[in-house]
Amino acid sequence: MPSGLAGTNHGHARLYNRRVVLETIRVFGPLSRAEIARRTSLMFPTVSNIVGEFVQQDIVRTVGRAKGARGQPAVLVALNQDAAFTFGLHLDRNQIRGLLVDLAGNVRAQEVYWTEAPSASATFDVFDQMTQRLLDSSGIQHDDVIGAGLVLPGPVDDETQTTAGLPHPEWRDAQIMERLSDLLGVPVSVERDAQAAALGERLHGDGHAVQDFFYICFGIGVGGGLILGGQPYRGRHGYAGEIGHYLSVRDGRPCLCGNRGCLETYCSLGALLSDCGITISGEGVHQHLTELFERRDPTLLAWLDRAADHMAPALMTLENVLDVETIFFGGQWPAPLFEALIARLEPVLKDMRMAGKNGYPKLQRATTGENAAALGAAVLPLFEILAPNPELLKKRSEKTNAGDGRMAALRL
Repeated sequence: MPSGLAGTNHGHARLYNRRVVLETIRVFGPLSRAEIARRTSLMFPTVSNIVGEFVQQDIVRTVGRAKGARGQPAVLVALNQDAAFTFGLHLDRNQIRGLLVDLAGNVRAQEVYWTEAPSASATFDVFDQMTQRLLDSSGIQHDDVIGAGLVLPGPVDDETQTTAGLPHPEWRDAQIMERLSDLLGVPVSVERDAQAAALGERLHGDGHAVQDFFYICFGIGVGGGLILGGQPYRGRHGYAGEIGHYLSVRDGRPCLCGNRGCLETYCSLGALLSDCGITISGEGVHQHLTELFERRDPTLLAWLDRAADHMAPALMTLENVLDVETIFFGGQWPAPLFEALIARLEPVLKDMRMAGKNGYPKLQRATTGENAAALGAAVLPLFEILAPNPELLKKRSEKTNAGDGRMAALRL
């Protein structure tokens, strides 16, 4: 029963095989060693050796024996979800969201701080207090946290370590990674929010079963993340997937990017609230929108109709250029609004598609919910470890990696 995660029995691919075995256990466990071998197409001795190493390092634990089989029941192994923890921090233009996540992707503690156009100094104070509360409420020790991920609204400049998505001038030279790493005492990875949300869906949502997909992330703006061959594709400058700046209306509404008529000025949460005259902010927005939808508010339904009209040409372009298997819709909207938007888009796209194609992307609501970007942030320190990358097969030598003992064990 192949899992879609195929290992290789060539000697130089040990690192890749370890990741394939670990990902198979994470997604499908508890499993016996024989079942892992069947799912990965690896030889049983190879699997047995790798699993034995994982057990010694306490990354994987034995959890009993299989039932119903003939002869001596096989020993089952499962991921030790307590082997490592990470912080996932999402800084958006209207909120700061924090998660403490275990190795299996379970959220052990979470918190949301609502704000408007946060400054750098105030944000770092919130991060400091928020992460301490996450530890206190979960009972997890700081020494068990191996890293943190921070996601920002828009691509991150490698030199300035900031993003144009944060308009407050204090962010222009914030040196985000160094400051946050010093503050939290752990290594920090930074990514734009939509790409991080795609990573979260890939590891901990329905995206684990999809090798090629596009993730549309709805917040105050609109972003996109691209997964190809199970790996993130960022493009040369980190802008791949920025669907929110697809030109929807020539000389249309002004956008923060400096252009006019961008898709996010018509289809984002910010546009929805403005167009529908909704003045509620913060944590009450989600519930208010759900109530409006449940009572079939005509203004909201009309807005969804217009949003579908604006989005359809952008999705048609995605279909033709990328030919991905699935397009996920996720972010800060309530689930019923995503379902309603998808229901409106499907017949429109059907009328726009070229004749003769034998398949089209599936439109699907993402399963990681409002925590999508923050969960993706928590994935950042671990994605390289948990997601098998075929590029490893091209490497004839294994690199040693710096880090504490727990991270080093995961990377071996």
